[in-house]
Amino acid sequence: MKIRSFVAVEFPSSIQDAIISQTTNLRKLYPNHIIRWVKPGNIHLTLKFLGDITQSNLEFIARSLAHEAKKVKPFSISFTNLGIFPNPKKPKIIWIGVNSPSILGEFQSKIEALTSRHGIPIEQRRFSPHITLGRISDSNSLDTIENLIIEISSINVSTLDTVNISAIKIFKSDLKPDGPIYTAIYNIPFGE
Repeated sequence: MKIRSFVAVEFPSSIQDAIISQTTNLRKLYPNHIIRWVKPGNIHLTLKFLGDITQSNLEFIARSLAHEAKKVKPFSISFTNLGIFPNPKKPKIIWIGVNSPSILGEFQSKIEALTSRHGIPIEQRRFSPHITLGRISDSNSLDTIENLIIEISSINVSTLDTVNISAIKIFKSDLKPDGPIYTAIYNIPFGE
């Protein structure tokens, strides 16, 4: 049996709640038929999507990541701004930018190299740390998109608290009709 999984930084519920609080008006203006919003408990920073892999490969990846993580000292991240991917003409994703030290990008590169040895394709796009907040429906009018972009630019998430990161996790993702359920199956602490 294969397990759909990913490697990520999990945020404390206080940060997840603060992000929801900062974006409450946006969520009210653009309900789920316009934007499929990420549930509060699912807000995280993805480092690597692993896809569907076997339990034995997942265990080996977790052990290998644990070995590499011991070499990384805990660090802090902050939040920059709200934005959209890929561009204002055809937005697909609403995200929050993350300001992080270079060690996060270096560690993410190690994750890519390590997982590629297990047949997981290396991501071709440059790592750009962000938190996905919602997926924008393709059926929105141009006016809706223009108004959404204006609303996004007015929200200041840089006031959110800095977050200390001392571990990464491997999550299992169970896809359900009302949205995915993420379950942490491996906790991988950084060194001291």
